[in-house]
Amino acid sequence: MAIRRKTNDRPGLDYRPPPGYRDSGQPLFAHGTVIANTFQVRAHLSTSRHGQLFEARDMLLDRVVCLAGTWRDDDAASVLNQARAIARVRAPIAAAVYAVGYHQEVEYALSERLDGASLSSYVLDQIARGQRLSVFEVIELMRQLATGLDALHEAGLWAPKTSTHNLLILPGPRLVLSRFAFGQGITDDPALCLAPEVIDGKVPANKLGWAAAAIDLYALGSVAVELLTGEPPFVGETLEGLQQAHVYAPAPNLRELRDDIPVELADLIDELLAKRPTERPAGAKAVLAQLDAIHALARTGQRRRMLIVDHEHLRSARLASRLRRLHPGLEVELVHDAETALAYVYARTPEFMLFDVRLEGSMNGLELCMYMQGTDEVGATELVAAIDAPSEQDTALLAQFGVHHVLQRDAHLPERLADIVTAAADTARTRDRSQPAPPSAS
Repeated sequence: MAIRRKTNDRPGLDYRPPPGYRDSGQPLFAHGTVIANTFQVRAHLSTSRHGQLFEARDMLLDRVVCLAGTWRDDDAASVLNQARAIARVRAPIAAAVYAVGYHQEVEYALSERLDGASLSSYVLDQIARGQRLSVFEVIELMRQLATGLDALHEAGLWAPKTSTHNLLILPGPRLVLSRFAFGQGITDDPALCLAPEVIDGKVPANKLGWAAAAIDLYALGSVAVELLTGEPPFVGETLEGLQQAHVYAPAPNLRELRDDIPVELADLIDELLAKRPTERPAGAKAVLAQLDAIHALARTGQRRRMLIVDHEHLRSARLASRLRRLHPGLEVELVHDAETALAYVYARTPEFMLFDVRLEGSMNGLELCMYMQGTDEVGATELVAAIDAPSEQDTALLAQFGVHHVLQRDAHLPERLADIVTAAADTARTRDRSQPAPPSAS
């Protein structure tokens, strides 16, 4: 329990807690104090219920550092424990920790001094100037945050309250989570966790680690929306209204708000903001891989084309969304019957066509293959059949009608399709390199 200011029984004498306690009325470290014969206190930065931050100078290495001290009150969180957690993070999203120790019974930690603005103020400043962050800037900042989250998860740590308010942006640019920098630079952090499963109490206590990773990805999606639009994905006039919006309101349609956002990036953010944690990406590494592919596609603009033929609209839409992000160089189109599929093939000749063997309508999937056998276009299209439980007989029969791949329709179907596209691209590159160069003009 904290020591409180009280009056002594002897009249006229006023008792104050000694230095180092919250109610002492004195800073943890006075200006000019030298810590460990090396670090000289220069300025007070901030005060919280757990302690104080100071700017100090490393007199040996001639550099500015951050000095964090903990109140001696029993209810103050240990800065030593915080420093140990921060030191486990192998990524720029956390401050570098230089030293820990005690000075006159006060715990302290010395770290990298970070002097930057909050990401929220940076975005608002850009908007005030009549500018907005480019898609490439947003992708880079999302990559940094995803890289940081991955490093946190590898260290067994989480950041469920991540927002633009508690992210520092430094020259480079470099993003740093204030929580993993001893709270440097942040004065307006509402510190809310707004993932739907937390608000409605559905986070299972026996799966906290898995749940926390999914919650962090939800926060990444919320930050991404604010970077692209200048507004958070959900708003409410009250805290309860804001929470209800996160639980029930659909995510904003980013392509309607900004027409320069690649559909693959909009799909990724939409998945990050999925209400069900199981519908979000598998982890921060998966998000990084998608962001890298989206960035590469935005730079080159080169695409391959796949047609999906499936009578179930929602199932095919979800598959297309996953494919675009697993392989952003892929242009995915959807049709829901054989006649429309044939018209598409005649008009555009896709490199790949995935069809459901049990296609409903005037023709099923097998009949569609039989019809395409009589067209010249089929030779340029790699046919892929999806079936619930393919047998050897199914595979052999479909191969007779020109089907190149027979895949089981399960949770791994998007990854298997992306592998087929990647293999085809690799084969094409190998073939191009093996072709002799044209003769030079004499």
